[in-house]
Amino acid sequence: MSSTNGVESSDLAEADAIAAAVLACPVQRDAATMLGISTDTLRRRLRLPHVQAACSEARRELLAGVIGALQNSMLEAIQVLQRLMRSSESEWMQHQCAQTLLTAGLKSVEMADTEARMARIEELLEVYSGDMETALN
Repeated sequence: MSSTNGVESSDLAEADAIAAAVLACPVQRDAATMLGISTDTLRRRLRLPHVQAACSEARRELLAGVIGALQNSMLEAIQVLQRLMRSSESEWMQHQCAQTLLTAGLKSVEMADTEARMARIEELLEVYSGDMETALN
């Protein structure tokens, strides 16, 4: 049998199955039943590093899909708000739509600025951490 980082491929497959069950069933008892194991066995296996890694990876993949769906929905929501803002006869509705669009726009600019600043800080840390190691040695 092949192994990855000292973990057998059958153990990795089991870790993936555990991760899928835990994501599908937030209650450990239900996840254990789905897997055909006891709750105690599930808890023991959830402490294994390769199972924890599989669960983390499965959560990341799920979150990436959720974020993609949200981004697609946000584009549609913006179009709805723009349409309502232009077509509504209610000044209150126009105001609410405009305020929502402006708030979201400003927040997105702030986030982009923050991401750029963080990237620059990480670059500087990388550059200066090498200098610090040299200075300390």
